[in-house]
Amino acid sequence: MQNTSVTIQPSDVKNVMTLIQPNAVTNARYEYSQVEKDIMYFVIETLQSYMTKEKPIQSDLFGGLGIDLEMKRIAKANNHSKVAGIVKGLIKKPIAYIYNKNNKTYDVTTALISGAIHERNTGKITIKIPQEALPVLLDIATGFTAYNKNVALLLPSVYAKRMYELCCRWKDKGFLRINLDEFRVMFCVDNKFHKISELRENVLDISQKMLNDYADLSFRYELKKENNSRAFNYLYIWISGENQDPKDKANQRAYEIIFNFLYELFRNSKAQEITDMIADNKELKRAADRITRLKNDIKTGKIKKHGQDAYIRKVIRDEFKIPAEIVGESPTKRKKREAGDNILASLMEKKTKELAEQEKKKQQPKPTAKEIVKALSQEPAKRGTGTKSLGAMLRGE
Repeated sequence: MQNTSVTIQPSDVKNVMTLIQPNAVTNARYEYSQVEKDIMYFVIETLQSYMTKEKPIQSDLFGGLGIDLEMKRIAKANNHSKVAGIVKGLIKKPIAYIYNKNNKTYDVTTALISGAIHERNTGKITIKIPQEALPVLLDIATGFTAYNKNVALLLPSVYAKRMYELCCRWKDKGFLRINLDEFRVMFCVDNKFHKISELRENVLDISQKMLNDYADLSFRYELKKENNSRAFNYLYIWISGENQDPKDKANQRAYEIIFNFLYELFRNSKAQEITDMIADNKELKRAADRITRLKNDIKTGKIKKHGQDAYIRKVIRDEFKIPAEIVGESPTKRKKREAGDNILASLMEKKTKELAEQEKKKQQPKPTAKEIVKALSQEPAKRGTGTKSLGAMLRGE
C-alpha cells in the first residue's frame, strides 16, 4: 500500500497548492488508509470549481456527480490496476458527517464514492460521487478549511494528515479544545488505542513529529482531566505556523485568554462559540484586556462572588454585542425564573380548572317549564334524598 502512494518531495512544500475543504469534511468520521486519503485530496481538488460556483453542477440521472481522475497522479510508475482496486474499495467505506440546512441538523452516513468506471489500458478512472455526499463535499458557505495539498500528500500517516487539516482549520485562532471522546470518534480510534499512552504514541506524538518535519505549521498538546473526571477527557492543542506574524501570535494568545475565562463560566461549547464570535468581530485584543481587568477585580474582591456570574454575562452581552440567547442566564437567575415559572404554571392550572367547571355548568341542560311546574307541586326535597329542589333546578345544579 505504501508503494502505491503519490511521490511528493519535502521541497514541494514550498509550492503552495491551496485546497478549500468544507469544515464538515474536516470534522467527518471515516477510516481511510493513507492512499485512500490521498485519493480524497484529489477528489476535493477536482471539486474546487464547483464549490466556488465557477462551474455548474452537472449531475447524472440519480443526482450524483461524475469526475475523472488521472491515476498517474496517485500511482508510482504504471500501477493503475492497484489504484483502480483501491478506488473501488472506497465504495464500501462509510463517511459520516453532520449537515445543517434550514435550521435543521442531519446526521448523514454515505460513501465518498458510489461507483468507479475504469476503461482498461487507460490511465483514467471516472469516480461517481453520490447525491448524499455532495452537500458535505461542496458546502463551504458554513465554513471551510484551507490547507496546502502538497503538505497533506507528503505526510506519511493518515493521522498526521487529519491532524494537519484540523490544525489548519484552527490556525487563525491558534488554539483548540476538544472533548477527547469526540476526537477519538473523529479519527476513528474510539475502538482502538484504549490506553492513553497508546493514543499518545500512535496518534498524537507521531502526528506532532511529522508536522514538525514536513508541514508549514506545528502544534503542541496537553491532555487534561476536567469536571472531576478521573481519566483524561479533554485535549488542548496550541498551533503555530512558520514565519508567523507577531500580530497573529498576539491574537492567538488573546483567544486563549478569553476562551479559558469563558470556559470557567460556561463549562460547555458556548465558551468557544462566544470566543469565535469575538474573534470574527475583530475584538480579541479589547476582549482580552477587559477580561484581564475582570480577573483582577475578582481577585481583589472588587467584584463580589454574589452576582459575579450575572455581571460577567452582562459585560459579554453589552460590551461585545453577543446575543442574549447565546450568553444565556446565570444559574441563580435561571433558578429564580424557573421558580416563578412554576408558580405561574400552578396559578394557570388552577384558573384553567375553574374555567372548566364554569363551562361544565353552562353546558348542563336547563329545566323545562313542565319540570318547573312539577317541582312546585311537590314537597321540598328532604336532605340526603336524590330529589332536587326548585332553586337547584333553576340554578342548573
